[in-house]
Amino acid sequence: MEKFPCASCAGILMYVMVYTRPDLAHCMSVVSRYIVNPRDHYWTALKWMLRYVKGTLSTSLVYGGKTDQNEEEVIGFVDSDYATNLDTRKTLTGYVFTVLGGCNWPAKKSKRYYIKPEVFGGEGQECWISADEVEDVCELHKIGNTVMSLWCSYLQEHTLNLGGLRNTYAFNNPASVSTEAGKLKQRSENLCERMMGMQPEQWLICPWNSDDHWLTIMIHANTQSVAYLDSTNDFIRTDIMKCIQNDVDMYRIEKNIRNKGPVKINQYTCRQQPDGVQCGYYVMKIIQSFMTIVNPASFLKNHFKLDAPYSNEEINAVRDEWAEFVKPLIID
Repeated sequence: MEKFPCASCAGILMYVMVYTRPDLAHCMSVVSRYIVNPRDHYWTALKWMLRYVKGTLSTSLVYGGKTDQNEEEVIGFVDSDYATNLDTRKTLTGYVFTVLGGCNWPAKKSKRYYIKPEVFGGEGQECWISADEVEDVCELHKIGNTVMSLWCSYLQEHTLNLGGLRNTYAFNNPASVSTEAGKLKQRSENLCERMMGMQPEQWLICPWNSDDHWLTIMIHANTQSVAYLDSTNDFIRTDIMKCIQNDVDMYRIEKNIRNKGPVKINQYTCRQQPDGVQCGYYVMKIIQSFMTIVNPASFLKNHFKLDAPYSNEEINAVRDEWAEFVKPLIID
């Protein structure tokens, strides 16, 4: 490839991209990875980009042009290539937001992590960790299902398996019962399927994200008793109550259990968070507190009586543990 001016051509295109052609940003981010040891197809890609620039010399981005869009309205578009990168098998997610005639279009790479079947039952699952999700934990922002799923995977690997409590607890995938998982019936079926794969004496730990608010649900498979821990509200959410009732009804039918009465949901006092952001971290801390407990029923009655918030040190310790677990996954 010495006969082709690959480095010079890439440098010219980089200059053009920075000053007048931001639409070349993604292409440049890809070809720049191979500039040290280019191949024939690298030069071909650069020639395609040069042809593109030549063919669009009269094309430009217009700010503040005439549009039917309300000037103060924010419109967003998002897309993902779903791990089509043949080199790394990683996902690139990009989004565009327009407002007041201007736009913003960053693209961020996600990292893949395989969650073993023992964590959520059934087949193993893949999850994708984005830079935004890592930033959320670092900056104490609200967290999503991926962050919580990784926390469950960490606890399964580093506490349940090592502490001999695999027969005491099981985890439910938070994404399967969150509001985004579908209608109430689908979420109940997902929960019932998970319970069917448990041992009768196990407690199912369910980190539950309902309308962007995290709380903790624990269900004992054998007795179908339910523990409800919410670090913000002193009432039981109706949608969760219905989902659990439907789940237990289906479970009783599958297990040929004659009891058809309503499920009793026991609400326990737990630490109350000081703001509306930390609910996810409180759930992470609450779940972790069970990981050395052999008798969770007694622990629920005796331990969860304080309503004072967790200290900053306790919440930061949870975030640090999560970060230490994820760090090897996000560093190439």
